[in-house]
Amino acid sequence: MAAPRKRPSTGFTAKPIEEKAIDSEQAAIDTFLEEAAAEVFEVTEPEPEPEPAPFVEEAIAPTEDPGPRFVEVATPGPAPVAAAPPEPRAPKRHPRNIPKFSRIKQ
Repeated sequence: MAAPRKRPSTGFTAKPIEEKAIDSEQAAIDTFLEEAAAEVFEVTEPEPEPEPAPFVEEAIAPTEDPGPRFVEVATPGPAPVAAAPPEPRAPKRHPRNIPKFSRIKQ
């Protein structure tokens, strides 16, 4: 039987973490949070809305009537009588829908 492979260590060490490093990290985090909060409040503060311009009603001046908008076209007499309609016929079938062996050729 083969010998078991030695697995590499997971990288954890038993060294104690220094208290001084934790305090400096916490202070850095606190200052960052304060700065971020200040930026957020600066951005979200509502700006005073400018006063709206006074409403001025525009008067519509009446104009003269230009005349009819549409021109009437003279119609040329009665329409010609159409020839008899062609005989209705079945629509052409798609080749895929034609049976391979059939009495009717298309």
